[in-house]
Amino acid sequence: MKRILIVAMLVVLAACKVEKTSNEEVQVTTPSKDEAKAAADRAETGVKAASEEVGEQATEAGRAIKSGAEKVRESEAGQAVAAGAREIGRGIAVGAGAAAEAAGDKLKEVGRKAQDDNRVVHTTTVETTTVQTTTRTSTQ
Repeated sequence: MKRILIVAMLVVLAACKVEKTSNEEVQVTTPSKDEAKAAADRAETGVKAASEEVGEQATEAGRAIKSGAEKVRESEAGQAVAAGAREIGRGIAVGAGAAAEAAGDKLKEVGRKAQDDNRVVHTTTVETTTVQTTTRTSTQ
């Protein structure tokens, strides 16, 4: 939308005739209908050609980028990066497994401690009393 507005302003400016008079004044002469139409047609042709050129350049740039990416992917450095990424992925998986196992061991330990702390221990105390009786008998 901006481009269309800029092109339209350029068409209007290109169609106008600006002259500096001897009195240091600027005189603007607007074009006739035919002159304005001819200027608009020239601008439209220029815009179409420019847009086609931009489209072709964008297509060519896309092809070049795709080709460059394929070359990088197929290069030794690209393959090393891909192998490194796979190795990092495996390392993360192994590390996560070890962390889960360690967490499981710790949870098991905490669970056992909780069970031991909450066990009801029944203690029975037995009191034994020993009484010794002495009997004296006397004969007369």
